[in-house]
Amino acid sequence: MSKSTKTMGVAGHHVSVKNIKLQNISVTNATSDIVDHRGLIQGLLDILKPILGGLLGNLGDVLGNLLNPNGDGDPSVFATGSFAGRISGDVSVEDCVVENVIKISNVNDLTGGFVGHVEGITEYGNLQDALGDVTTILEKLLNIIPFVDLGTLIEVLLDGNIIDLSKLIPTGYKSPIISNSHLDNSGKDLSVGNTAYNFQGGFVGKAVGTQIKNSSIKANSLAVAGKNMAGGFAGYSANAELVGVLNGLGIELFNAFQLNTFLLNCRVETKNLNVQANESYSGGISGALANSFIVDGTVSGTINITAHSYAGGISGIAALGQSIALKDFYTGRKDLTGLLGNLLSGLLTQDQENVLLSLTGISPSVLAGNEITGSLTVKAKDKYAGGMVGQGDGVKIISSSDLETKSYVWKNLIDKLNYTVLGRKNTISNLKEISVQACSGGVIGEAKTASAGGLLNTTLGIGNFLGFEIENITVSSIDTPGIIHATQDYAGGFAGKAMGGKVSNVQISELQKVEANNYAGGFVGYGGTGSLAETGALNILGLVKISNLLNLAQGLVLDINECNVKGTLNGFTVKALGRRTSDADVTKHYVGGFIGKSTSVHIRNSHVKTLKNVTADEISGYAGGFAGATETGGLADAANKDTEALKLLGIDGLLNAVPYLVSDFKNTTVEYQPESEEAVQVRAAYAGGFIGEMQSGNINNKDLENPYAVSNIFHVQGTYYAGGFGGKIYSGGLATAGDLSILNGLLNINASNLLSVLNVYIPIIHSAGVSSKGLIVEVTAINKDDSNSGSAGGYVGYGSD
Repeated sequence: MSKSTKTMGVAGHHVSVKNIKLQNISVTNATSDIVDHRGLIQGLLDILKPILGGLLGNLGDVLGNLLNPNGDGDPSVFATGSFAGRISGDVSVEDCVVENVIKISNVNDLTGGFVGHVEGITEYGNLQDALGDVTTILEKLLNIIPFVDLGTLIEVLLDGNIIDLSKLIPTGYKSPIISNSHLDNSGKDLSVGNTAYNFQGGFVGKAVGTQIKNSSIKANSLAVAGKNMAGGFAGYSANAELVGVLNGLGIELFNAFQLNTFLLNCRVETKNLNVQANESYSGGISGALANSFIVDGTVSGTINITAHSYAGGISGIAALGQSIALKDFYTGRKDLTGLLGNLLSGLLTQDQENVLLSLTGISPSVLAGNEITGSLTVKAKDKYAGGMVGQGDGVKIISSSDLETKSYVWKNLIDKLNYTVLGRKNTISNLKEISVQACSGGVIGEAKTASAGGLLNTTLGIGNFLGFEIENITVSSIDTPGIIHATQDYAGGFAGKAMGGKVSNVQISELQKVEANNYAGGFVGYGGTGSLAETGALNILGLVKISNLLNLAQGLVLDINECNVKGTLNGFTVKALGRRTSDADVTKHYVGGFIGKSTSVHIRNSHVKTLKNVTADEISGYAGGFAGATETGGLADAANKDTEALKLLGIDGLLNAVPYLVSDFKNTTVEYQPESEEAVQVRAAYAGGFIGEMQSGNINNKDLENPYAVSNIFHVQGTYYAGGFGGKIYSGGLATAGDLSILNGLLNINASNLLSVLNVYIPIIHSAGVSSKGLIVEVTAINKDDSNSGSAGGYVGYGSD
């Protein structure tokens, strides 16, 4: 940063580093202490005190915190890398190579094979006016403490109330750029980090508001270990956060702030890659991703990603901005109310809305065109493991060729990035195993609507923003057929759990088995509407109260289109392993060839092929070749039981929401690959060739050339209900979800409206036949508490409207 009082707050000269090669490098940082500059600071303050008098206040104590990185100071002073420890501000590094790194050792956070910590810097307008006489002190301090930049200094001064936040006006952001640079340990092994420290990466420990493109790390075997945030390329990739008061929301302002981190064509090229986070966030490219981009990345070799929670072949988590979604790792100031000032006092244009979302960090992370080419194993001891991402809130996983049309940020920054996309889809070419206690998926462990949106009422288009979008992905297994496993709940070939978003053109093949204690599906273990139960997060600004949530029902539904799951030549199996442990245990266990349980899911043009069998508990299990069970979501649950919000919506709003909460399958089929004609393909308490239990909903295959929903099936065995198509099919949802009492008690629904609602809840099946060369359907018992149990049929065991 410039040291002149006339330009304080504005980036000075650009620093460029080019064409440097380092060889045979060994870097050791064995200290957590720095020279104590308190005496120098106090000496300066003593000299200035007669001049500035009361302006100094407790400035000495506040500035002393800068010298305590283990307390309130800046930990990046100990960042360590083979090329640079820390890169900050308006800096470019181009065509630089480090060859044969012998050792990188650091007894602190922030270690990277190439660089430990990279972060941009915010520019401020009229900073000398905002600071007044304190400007003189800052000039001196920046010279006395050379490892402290102006951004860090301002944070400390704000915390000490030395600077008035309202006088800080961000006017721009300078991102460091690293391009065409490499760490080359070809033929040699390399270890980076250890499990006692955070932010450990094969190339960079932590990147904030940074561009890294066309760069790589190469090694025979690469081992990256960290406490939290460990990645094959980056430990942590995050957006920068603005501090101060914005003076507008125009596109010009947006273009001045390139706050996201962009990893563009970054590659991890190894024969063996092992990434371990002793606690959370481990990924093949980045341990965690916050409101940032990984585009055209590649991970190769025999890949093992492990963590206690949040592990993914590309990233452990893909979330909103770091101060919102990963606040435990964000130490800066976050004051959105102050930042936005009175900008929300009037109506915003669409561009202004998008600018606002991006600049405040309320914008999704994006993964586009990434490839995992080696044998992939991802494991987490607790929760969230996925072939690409462990867990994602509102995440976009798309083709890199679609970035310009699907990402507002990319569309408006593409010229600045100076990068040409490779136009790839996302692929996992050799999935071996995904294993975790809860939420295991071949692509993502859990995908859900983003849980933060204090600004996001209908004015800001919440329906278009909160849902995730995942498309154009191919997952296959070449050497070892894929295994998806959850020792507790939620496992699926695509996702263990998916709520509120859009999935299209995802192809899963060479699958061997999917298993979970509960909610197991060949494609999705559990699918449902985006939960608005987290509406507390929707008021993080305290600026708006959202009461019209149900108008957003269409945007909150999980919509799946043109997605297929296929097993090996010998077929694949899906199992719910849980068992009812006692008469008092009322847990239901769900398993399906495509989806274990569907709550208000819409599925189109999607198919299951070479399914060997699906099985669940013979007392508490629901199993179907396509779906274990469908259920209609409740209005009350969607509104977090906020009856006042329901009243405000009125009857028309509620009635419009109802159809979106009914499961709807169109052009969906299952084709079996039986072990033998005698073997049972579907076994559970409620068993069906297509669906175990159908509560309301629509199934319609009239547009298919061959209108069979089930083919090549031989044997269905249910304890209480069994059918060649469905075990039990009946009307449900309105009364069981409590919606009838809500509609009648709160809104005095009339007979005509009630009839229209009831019609929605009647199950409808059209052109969904069953094809078999010899079908056996049997039930083995009667439930004394259910007079309809013991029902078996070639098509439906029991059906009722």
